[in-house]
Amino acid sequence: MTTPPSTYAEWVGVIHAFEGGGQDETVVELLQSARVVLSAGMGERFYRRIIDVFALRVRRISASLQKRLSRGTDAVAFGAAIVSARKELAVLARFAVAPCWPQDAAKMMRDSLDEFTRKTYDALEESARKHEWFDQGVQLSLVRRTLLSVPWPQTSSPSTTRGLGSAAAPPVGVSRRIIF
Repeated sequence: MTTPPSTYAEWVGVIHAFEGGGQDETVVELLQSARVVLSAGMGERFYRRIIDVFALRVRRISASLQKRLSRGTDAVAFGAAIVSARKELAVLARFAVAPCWPQDAAKMMRDSLDEFTRKTYDALEESARKHEWFDQGVQLSLVRRTLLSVPWPQTSSPSTTRGLGSAAAPPVGVSRRIIF
């Protein structure tokens, strides 16, 4: 995979690679200059496949986060699980905002990620209140400060930067304080 896909056959290979998850950076880079040119009959099938693969990747992030959280019994493991999920969400965010997607498909993917992070954040906060894996105050603090939000790329429009804890990027030269 070195050239952006344009035919259905080329797209099948790219979507299959993204489904596997091993070539995310290559796929996302290719999507920046890819074209979607399909017949009406193939278009619906193609978009269904993209949406299905995207939903599969969201489910994998959820399962991975749950697995990491169940293994972690301290603040470091808890925070690392959230940070890891956020990194995985960043890949999906870059996939969703690729300029090759039609607006309705891109909006669906953005809305799906925003809903996932909102529900996951609410579940993490509720879990931190009910279960005490380690100090409950530290758990709640981690949930609130280690924001599980979609890290939308800077090139996205302002309307796509919503999500839990989303905030404007800090001015150049100003760093954010990360607290674990």
